[in-house]
Amino acid sequence: METNNKLMDEAILKAVIFWSEIIQKPMNKDNSDKSEAGGFTMMLAAMAGMQNPVTKEQITNFEAKLEFALKAMLINERPYNWHLDCDYHPCEILAHCANYSDINLAVFPWKTYMLINEKFEVFASVGYGADSKKL
Repeated sequence: METNNKLMDEAILKAVIFWSEIIQKPMNKDNSDKSEAGGFTMMLAAMAGMQNPVTKEQITNFEAKLEFALKAMLINERPYNWHLDCDYHPCEILAHCANYSDINLAVFPWKTYMLINEKFEVFASVGYGADSKKL
């Protein structure tokens, strides 16, 4: 049991760091639309994120709230695979943590997916059609 708790805590830390870092990068939009309209849309979305930079205090609050939410999810929903994602909008858990921390949802990336499996391995992909990588 202690090993599982340690693995779970490590998975949570990896997930929190991943999301914390990525929302601080305003150029995190990729919908694979290479047209002029797609590029313009991506730039407008990135500008919205740049107009709402995330402060250190917001990041600290977001990290604490996300850690709490993930621990509750992983403890209460075993033995499933868990995911967090952003298509063009963050999933419910990420949006809740951001709203709690007064973080504008425009800072979240597009087409980003994270999976935490039953072994507490963490995989993430960033961008349209991107390969998933183990964190």
